[in-house]
Amino acid sequence: MAVHYRTNAIIFKKEDRSEADRAFAVFTYDFGKLDVYAKAIRKINSKLRAGIDIFYLSEIEFIRGKNNKTLTDAEPIEKNSNIFYDNNYNFDYINRRLSGFYKYG
Repeated sequence: MAVHYRTNAIIFKKEDRSEADRAFAVFTYDFGKLDVYAKAIRKINSKLRAGIDIFYLSEIEFIRGKNNKTLTDAEPIEKNSNIFYDNNYNFDYINRRLSGFYKYG
């Protein structure tokens, strides 16, 4: 039986894989940087489609397989998709958002 992991994550990279799949690079509070694989996310009726995108702060759930981690659920907490179009957002903003996000050893 697979173990489900649930954590908050900031999505900072997405990459299209096959016809309907996509890989995401996320930074999480509990696990650090992860590469998460989302199956069938580019289909029109995908339940994951609205919950995860670039620069979203989302609560994600994934299962750990032998080779990769597969996304099973994503709920957006804060959408920062206007970071590309608004000159007020920059990397200092991202740095401030991440400053209290990760655990210290």
